[in-house]
Amino acid sequence: MALFAGARPFSTFESVEMKEFIKALNPNYTIPSHQRFAESILDDCYAYTQNQVYQQLNKSQYLNVTVDETTDIRKRRIMNISVTDSERSFCIALKYLKGEKMNAASITDWIVERIDDLVDGNFSRINSIATDTCNTMMAVWRNLREREELADAFAMGCDSHGLQLLIGDLLKTGNIKVTFQMAQGIVSHFNSSPLQLATLRKIQQTINRTEFALIGAVITRWGSQYRMLSSVLRSQYALMMYADEVSDLKIELRETLRSSDFWNHLKKLIAILKPIDDAISIHTLTPSSVLRFAPF
Repeated sequence: MALFAGARPFSTFESVEMKEFIKALNPNYTIPSHQRFAESILDDCYAYTQNQVYQQLNKSQYLNVTVDETTDIRKRRIMNISVTDSERSFCIALKYLKGEKMNAASITDWIVERIDDLVDGNFSRINSIATDTCNTMMAVWRNLREREELADAFAMGCDSHGLQLLIGDLLKTGNIKVTFQMAQGIVSHFNSSPLQLATLRKIQQTINRTEFALIGAVITRWGSQYRMLSSVLRSQYALMMYADEVSDLKIELRETLRSSDFWNHLKKLIAILKPIDDAISIHTLTPSSVLRFAPF
């Protein structure tokens, strides 16, 4: 189980050193081969873990379901279902979509089948089903509401997803877009130049007695745009000093770092995004669900 939970290679125990270590613990123990780990032990551990998860979920009177489509590290399309009880969230189903085009009807059927497996027909335990807010999923909500077994369940969009889309739309407008792109340019410049980043860190040490990272924004990582902007503002004085002291700096970037308008606009943009980011953070807490209302 430790091998799977720790995402370790199946060949972990096949090195000479590991074999000697296991032998020292118990000379009579034979380490399973990596083929056996993959072919039988993995299935046994999965079944054991699934049983434990279902036992935990069966203790809760009501359950909240989240459905999401995403990609894995190999860019393969997957759809997963997570279930949240009063304490934590569990992934209970995953479907590789491959080249399959899922419509609202097929997604609805798959969700209902997986939920049925979990609750053994007792759909009254399902409190809510949340998805993203694309047009297909909106049609799924309508389908779910029309299913007799889910008549008492809430079908709705994910608040965090909607708020992140709001941030994305804001960052595409007028002066906000310009300010965001200027801040992004600062982060990209230093994170792609180890020498200049090292110089900036020396200045940070002089001013703050510590180093602050310039955080990049990733479109798929919720809240990263806000954290990127905040990381630039946190290093404002170090960046301004860098612009004054270092000669080999692009003229455009130097002008940005010296611009009082840029820093004022950056502060205003952060003030706009902060309450939205706070709401996203509340909604993405592990035990967060429709059972826990986040006041605005």
